[in-house]
Amino acid sequence: MRYTYWLILLCIGVFVLQMAGLFTPDFVLRPIDLLQRPWSIIGSMFAHSGFEHILFNMLALFMFGTVLENRVGSNKFLFIYLASGVLGAIGFMLFSSPFDMALGASGAIYGVIGALVLLEPNLTVYFYGIPIPMYAAGPIYALIELFALGSVDSIAHSAHLLGFFGGLALAYGERGPNWPPKPPMEMWKGLLIPIALSLVVAVAFGIYYDSNSLNQKILGCESGSDAQAAKACFIALAKDYKNSPSQQSYICDEYERLFSDTACRGV
Repeated sequence: MRYTYWLILLCIGVFVLQMAGLFTPDFVLRPIDLLQRPWSIIGSMFAHSGFEHILFNMLALFMFGTVLENRVGSNKFLFIYLASGVLGAIGFMLFSSPFDMALGASGAIYGVIGALVLLEPNLTVYFYGIPIPMYAAGPIYALIELFALGSVDSIAHSAHLLGFFGGLALAYGERGPNWPPKPPMEMWKGLLIPIALSLVVAVAFGIYYDSNSLNQKILGCESGSDAQAAKACFIALAKDYKNSPSQQSYICDEYERLFSDTACRGV
């Protein structure tokens, strides 16, 4: 069976575990926790936040993944998919707070779309019911994500964008005529190279975030004995940084993410 179908089944299986309450949040990508959970870069690609999230991702993976897998072979497809997902995670971390959380296959799927822009540019896709070639659809998808950067909608647009350009770059060597045929990729390369890349990224970003003393103080507040103790810790910390508006705002952003109130502001 094709790897596209295995990936879809794996995502559905993880989602069933999520709905049954058996899924561990250790697989959600939270940059500040990368040294403790380096596997979350890969693991987060297989978890989803809800039925609509997984439905549209799996439809996209089915439509685009099967085409790319036919074009480059199963092992190269797996490599492009997973490596694009890792690059998408980098995009998320570059444009988000280290305390933000991400999950979903979107970065990897955008990598598949990016690869098809180069390899199957004349493939017809339907954009809101309008048939257009892949070489036009891909840039439209990318521009939508670019203009949505910074919007407050719980969507990791930066992950989509870097995943897309990652797929373009990873498919560059496969472009051109199908003859002579490109040598097939060994399965260990398709699987282990992206995993090794994800571990290097996890360690690099994890060390960077852990070396920030303010991040450590915020983590200390999060681990308060109860909600009231944690709130008091955050507010005291915000007062300590009242002469640094940007750092105080950074503290209060995490406070609001945890407690959904604005008591931290203006202390």
